[in-house]
Amino acid sequence: MQKILILIVAAVVVEGQMQGMGMGMGAGNFNLSTPQGIQSFLAMENINPSQLVVTNCVANGNPCTPTGKQCCLNPVMICQPVGSGGNACMVSPAHRNHIPMIQQILQTLGVTTQNPIQ
Repeated sequence: MQKILILIVAAVVVEGQMQGMGMGMGAGNFNLSTPQGIQSFLAMENINPSQLVVTNCVANGNPCTPTGKQCCLNPVMICQPVGSGGNACMVSPAHRNHIPMIQQILQTLGVTTQNPIQ
């Protein structure tokens, strides 16, 4: 999964640089089935695609430690407490209201995860 994410982030960055940022789109009005729409959504969220953690990281839903490896797709996914008393990589509280968009982006890019995005 990590190698796929590296390619995806690179493709989104290059496509965004080639086609611009999709100016004129209203807030929340992004076509998440295109690299341009994904790039625009990330820009709205103040996420620089080149700063997303995609290598040497813990996949979503897996156990983690706050001082250990970062979660894949950090800062969207962060290590946080779960009900069982441990920690797991989950969507950051700052991005929880965008879980459907995150799921759509991953689906568009053909990325599957062993655990649901939550």
